[in-house]
Amino acid sequence: MVAQTRLDTMHRMRQSGTSLQQIASHFGISRQRASQLLAKHYGSTRIQDLLTATELARLAGCTQSYIGKLQRRGVIQPAKVVGRGRTLWKPEATSTVIVYVDSHRCRVCDRPLPSNRQVYCSQACYIEACKYKNRPEQARRRQTESVAKWIADHPEQARQIEQRKQRKYQAKKSAERYQNTEYIIWRKCLIPLGTMVRVVSYNKATGRTKVEWGGQVVELPFGCVKRVVN
Repeated sequence: MVAQTRLDTMHRMRQSGTSLQQIASHFGISRQRASQLLAKHYGSTRIQDLLTATELARLAGCTQSYIGKLQRRGVIQPAKVVGRGRTLWKPEATSTVIVYVDSHRCRVCDRPLPSNRQVYCSQACYIEACKYKNRPEQARRRQTESVAKWIADHPEQARQIEQRKQRKYQAKKSAERYQNTEYIIWRKCLIPLGTMVRVVSYNKATGRTKVEWGGQVVELPFGCVKRVVN
C-alpha cells in the first residue's frame, strides 16, 4: 500500500510540471507504475488541464514540428515550459492552430497548406505557379522586354525595389550565419553560464540578440553569447 503523503507528493510534482520519468526516478519505481498510481488515485496524469506538444498536434491535426514552427513565428506561445524545454499548452491553443492552418491556403488551388509546406500545397501547384519558366523562348523574351521597359519608364521605383531586395537578401544571409553557428552563454544574464543556445536574430542597431533556450525566445545583449569554435 502506497502512503497517502507519498501519493500527494507525486501529485504535486506532476502538477508542477515534473515528467512521469522524473517522478519515477525520484521514488525508485517504473514510469508505468507512477502513471498507474496517479491515474488510480487522482483520475488522470494530465498537468492542470494543459496539453503536451504531442497532444496539441494530434488534436489540431498537424505535426509536432509544425507546432514548434508556429511557436517560433509567434503565432502561439506555451502556457508553461518544464524540464528540458518541454512545452505545455492551454486547450485554447488547439483552435488557434486550426484557424491558422485553415487561413493559410495554397496560392494556386486555395486548399489548406500541409504542415510541411509554406506556399503551395503540392508539387503540381508549384509547377503551375512557375509555368512562366516553362514558356517558349519567344514568350519569355517578350516578358523580359516588358520588364526592361517598365524599369526604364520608372527608374526611381525600380531602384527602391532593388534596394528592398538587397536588404532582404542581406538579412537572410545574416540570419543563416548566426543560426548555423553554436553559441554559449559566457557572461552573467538571464540564462545560466555555460548553456548552449541558438541565435535566432541579431539587431546591429541595438546590439541585442534573440536566442532560443528551453523552447522560448529570450532577448539578450549580444556580448553575453560567445561563438563555439570547433
